[in-house]
Amino acid sequence: MLPEKDRLPPSCVGWSDPFIGLAVVLGVFFALRLDKGISDAVFAALMVAALSLFLGTLEIVRAPWRKTKPSAEPTDTIIRRAGLKMLGFFATLAFIGFLYWLFPEYRRAYYKNYFDMVWTILPFIPPIFVVYFLYAEWRFPEYRDGCWQTAMLVLGRWHLIDWQKFTQHILGWIVKGFYLAIMFGDLAGSLAGFRYVQWNWDTVTFKQLFHTVFLAIVTLELVFVSAGYVFSSRLFNSQMRMVEKTLLGWTVALMCYGPFLSLTFTRYLGYHAPGVDWSSVMSNMPTLYYVWGSITLLLLVVHMWCDACFGLRFSNLTNRGIITNGCYRFCKHPAYIGKNIRWWMVNLPFMAGSIEGFRLSLLLLGVNLIYAIRCWAEEKMLSRDPDYQAYGLWMDKHGMFRWFGQLFPFLTYEYRLKKWKEQGALTPMPPVYTHD
Repeated sequence: MLPEKDRLPPSCVGWSDPFIGLAVVLGVFFALRLDKGISDAVFAALMVAALSLFLGTLEIVRAPWRKTKPSAEPTDTIIRRAGLKMLGFFATLAFIGFLYWLFPEYRRAYYKNYFDMVWTILPFIPPIFVVYFLYAEWRFPEYRDGCWQTAMLVLGRWHLIDWQKFTQHILGWIVKGFYLAIMFGDLAGSLAGFRYVQWNWDTVTFKQLFHTVFLAIVTLELVFVSAGYVFSSRLFNSQMRMVEKTLLGWTVALMCYGPFLSLTFTRYLGYHAPGVDWSSVMSNMPTLYYVWGSITLLLLVVHMWCDACFGLRFSNLTNRGIITNGCYRFCKHPAYIGKNIRWWMVNLPFMAGSIEGFRLSLLLLGVNLIYAIRCWAEEKMLSRDPDYQAYGLWMDKHGMFRWFGQLFPFLTYEYRLKKWKEQGALTPMPPVYTHD
């Protein structure tokens, strides 16, 4: 029995959250951008913290736990449970730190801003999380999450471990550790590229304006996604519900980010021809140049809006709640669609000559195929959630690309969902409070 096709589930994030967050981030940026006493790493951390403070407040106001009563357990029981989860939490952090120490990748200068930030905030982590775990155990119903499972591993009580919960917990933290290092490093780097820009508006060119606005939009996007990786918590109702566990899902996600990105998109699928891009091809056609560049920036704005729609829930390879408003009200995977269209518009591989243009176009189609597989893998993982099933079926009937499914029924979400159910591929989603 499939979910109701005409029911759009409510989004787990308010439609206005991205705009509130954007106003906060811009306020912090313009207030502090010229302060040379603030390093790029600290500036990036302040922007992420400010965004998280405001969005976290909104999440707490509407969090479902506010309607429940605090625990009536004795104080010593609450302290004991909190202590176990603190042990598991700090053991998990130690494990992620060990991986950073182990792999040579993280000794590159690229990650310096990230580790500068980590060492700056490290002394504050123990007191903050002691308070958090004590409050959480008092305020929320008892449950044995990933931190509890990790504590059992550390204490040698392996017979008590739910290995599925433990595996999901570790996979979730590997996702955080891997992507946060990349996103925060990119954030600090992009800030350095334009925070001190001073324009003479009488002489500024469209090319200069395009470059700076491009960096600004990317920076805003990175603030939102960095906040998402940092602040997954029951307090904000942004905890991880599920983590991708298939090799295919992990492979297509990791190959789209460094350090794997250079292997995938440069050595094998390098589709860019030197000297051939939109700005060089259209430099002698001013009207088309301005229109083309503006559309490219608009697609980047759409991408930023897509990521901002997640609030404090952005994360690859996880389900932290289903988004059904903002860009996701119009179609599934709007960020991927906009990103892939933008690559064609920016690089124009088909303009590199007949044979070379054909070759480069095939390579960019290969990149498009990777993202199509990402969409398929993400849908399969998210389809364990009944809300996503309802959302996908609603999109078949009401989305802006519904005509495509009408022409090719085998490409509809309903068709895929039916096949996955027949194959028994959709095991039930764990309870919401399985792990942080």
